[in-house]
Amino acid sequence: MEQILKPLTYFAKHHDELPAFHAAYLALTIIAAAMLNLGFFAVLVLIHMALDVYKYKVVHHGTWAEVAEGVVRESLLDITLLLLGMVFAVYLYNVTLGGGTTELSIKMNILRAMLLFIPKLTILHHFLKVVSHVHHYIQNMHVHIHKPWRPVEITCMVICLIALFLLAFAPSLLQLDRDIIIHIVANILNPLKI
Repeated sequence: MEQILKPLTYFAKHHDELPAFHAAYLALTIIAAAMLNLGFFAVLVLIHMALDVYKYKVVHHGTWAEVAEGVVRESLLDITLLLLGMVFAVYLYNVTLGGGTTELSIKMNILRAMLLFIPKLTILHHFLKVVSHVHHYIQNMHVHIHKPWRPVEITCMVICLIALFLLAFAPSLLQLDRDIIIHIVANILNPLKI
């Protein structure tokens, strides 16, 4: 048994120093981001937010206002990327299905996949970083709590509002029935679909 535990213990202590570990981590992250849909990443963002609620309310005994601020500041970039991904998916979903030549359809599917890949990869990377250092993450509050909102945070909020506007008015802008848009969003956000 010691022969098995000794190499595992060594790996656990020194995995950050191994280039092969980083290469495998990067490859698996890229593959997962390419294969999984936005619904899976929405679940990751919700888990991250739930962890932040625990962090700010239970561990740091914050008020609900501090909890809300901490959750928003910790997850704002991921929420922004998720909403952008949803906008790309909804608006390009119609284009990829909407007739035209096969060549155009293939190009639009490639464009859609590329536009969705970056948000998914970033969300997955943030989540894995939090989970891999969860004890440290929970013990440390966000450095900007109780400080004025930074320009990057304000930009993320504006992008979120624009994305929500585009999603809310997608039926009018795409000239599609509201039920079709709801079906598209439900399809995109189903975490069990690959």
